[in-house]
Parts: sequence; structure tokens; C-alpha cells
Amino acid sequence: MSALLKADVPISGDIPTKSKLLTMVLMTGFVSLAAAAAQASAVETTSLGELSEVHQALLSAALGARDDRYRAQGEGDGFLLASPAQGLTASVAGDGIEMRGSKEAVRMHLLGWGCEPAFRPAVGGRAAAEANRVEIRREGLTEWYFAGPLGVEQGFTIATPAAGCEAADELVIELAI
Repeated sequence: MSALLKADVPISGDIPTKSKLLTMVLMTGFVSLAAAAAQASAVETTSLGELSEVHQALLSAALGARDDRYRAQGEGDGFLLASPAQGLTASVAGDGIEMRGSKEAVRMHLLGWGCEPAFRPAVGGRAAAEANRVEIRREGLTEWYFAGPLGVEQGFTIATPAAGCEAADELVIELAI
């Protein structure tokens, strides 16, 4: 089975050219973690489900970083992440990720990113891990994965826009599944 996933991400705001960063998947940064903690402690009856998806993801990543069950383990030329509550494992290497559940597995890899007409094909990357985070580092782009109590989260950080995309309104990230 083969499928193609294509995400068009609108780019807005005044972003300095030297430090264009785009993080997919509702991740706004670790600064929000403090806000989530403050929100949770300010209201004694706050449950995880009442927090925004961003705050849930940040808390899951932070909790996973402190729990050995979610720590990345070396596996061949990559790393293995686990999310026991969901029965998931994720093998992450420089050429992509394979997610496995109890009955099924899905393989995914980055084909490229950019804008029309400047599309930048992905070249093999290098996997690196710290705590519960695994990154696939490529020139201009880092693909990342976190494991935590809520599952495995994926995101992308674009350090440099593809040539010709500096003034683009949309960024395309293309994945093969």
C-alpha cells in the first residue's frame, strides 16, 4: 500500500529571513509549557482533557522526557521510541519512520518541501536522539518525534526556506506513506 500525504502550510507574519522557523503540528514552543503548568495549577479541577491540544502535547513531551519508558533506545542506525499506553513503537532512522501497533505497521518518509515552483527534494538525513526526542536532521530541515504518555508526536522545523520560497505564502511538506 502506498499513499502520498501533502500538507500546504500557510506562512504568515513578519518572519526574519535569517531565522525562518516553521513547526508543524500545533507546537508553539516550550515557553507554552510554563503557561500550561500555570493554567493547570491555577484551577485545581483542571483535567488533561480541558487543556488545549498544544498544552497537552507539551505536557506529554515533558513528562515523557522524565520517564524511562519513553526514552529513545538505539536500534541499528536509528532509534526506537515507545508509547506503552497506546501499544505503539516507532523506529526512526535517517530514511524515515515505521510506526507499529499491535496489528498494523505504517512506514513514512519525507519526499521534500518547498513551494511552487521551488520544491526541494529530501535527501537522506542523520538520526539523533536525546531523552524522548528523535530528530532526523537534513540540510535546512529537521523532522522530529517525541514519545510521551499521549503517544508519539511528529513535527518539522524549517531552518532555511527552499531557494525561491522566501516570499511564498505557502509551504508544502510532502510525505510518502
